[in-house]
Amino acid sequence: MIFDHQKTHSDQIWVSASKEIGIVESISQALTSRGFVENNSIPGCNHGFPNSYIKGEMKLVYRLVDSLYLDNPEVWAWKIPNAVITDNISLATVACQEISVLPEFWHIWHFDPVCINRPATKGYNCFMNRVSGDRSQMFYELIRNNILDQGYVSYNCFRPGDNRNRDDTTDYSKINYDRQYNEAEMYRYQIEHKVGHALIPYNTIGDASLEQLIIDSKISIIIETYTSDSHIVFSEKIFRALQLPRPWMLYCSPKSVSTLREYGFDVLDQYVDHSYDQITDHNTRLSTIVEKLKSFINRDYVESDYDMFNKAAQHNRTLLLEFEKAWPEKFNKILNELTKL
Repeated sequence: MIFDHQKTHSDQIWVSASKEIGIVESISQALTSRGFVENNSIPGCNHGFPNSYIKGEMKLVYRLVDSLYLDNPEVWAWKIPNAVITDNISLATVACQEISVLPEFWHIWHFDPVCINRPATKGYNCFMNRVSGDRSQMFYELIRNNILDQGYVSYNCFRPGDNRNRDDTTDYSKINYDRQYNEAEMYRYQIEHKVGHALIPYNTIGDASLEQLIIDSKISIIIETYTSDSHIVFSEKIFRALQLPRPWMLYCSPKSVSTLREYGFDVLDQYVDHSYDQITDHNTRLSTIVEKLKSFINRDYVESDYDMFNKAAQHNRTLLLEFEKAWPEKFNKILNELTKL
């Protein structure tokens, strides 16, 4: 039997996948119908469709729900008439033409969670599947602050490519855990790493869906897939929390929370001090989030708090539905921009 690092992560938001694939396919068809051909010199794909095209002397790359600028760093040096199509939010100047699918593209994440809306009992939740430096640091900070056992926490230490061979039954969790510790040079957490080694793969979330565990927690700690000084990328992680009636804190690129706020999302400022969002040093930003987390663990909510949480979640779901209604017009604008290229 193949060892499955992901087996305990059950969630409901992936109804988005078919919407995302449909958009990727539509953009690919639009590009080819306008004379673009696949650029094989830049490998990669979006759900099986090419992510790089050329048309004469012009190059175009697009990637959605992924870091375009980490996967294809050369685009930073591109200049007009070259172009990118992206849902990434640039925090630095991009020299080439940038065609953004935002904010309307975010409608793909709208979903109707099925949960029992009951009072929160657990201090917090923090779901971490794949291994990364940011996630290891969060794991170490939870150990250092003696709060690991007060939340629904997972750190499965899965790495893409694990158990790729059908006959491979190896549990790579501890191997990945130790490798990340050394690669990220996180020796300041030597004690915490040693403690955590005996716990990996760590998982206290059981068989419940992530959505229900968020409801059962006083606050969510979200670690986004990518963290960068140059751009912001959002995934299902933050949009799941935005649509559920509980507070959250987000570890992502600087200014990520303020970006969501500017686009109209209710980030529950009256409950969470999101000032950490402006901290540019990544280590400090993460440790500040953990420090703020401690004030929620023993907090008790009353009926008026839950009413406020429900209003915020409903507002955010409604906003995503508005983006969905506006998507056809947005897509037509994207097609018009492609025609001009």
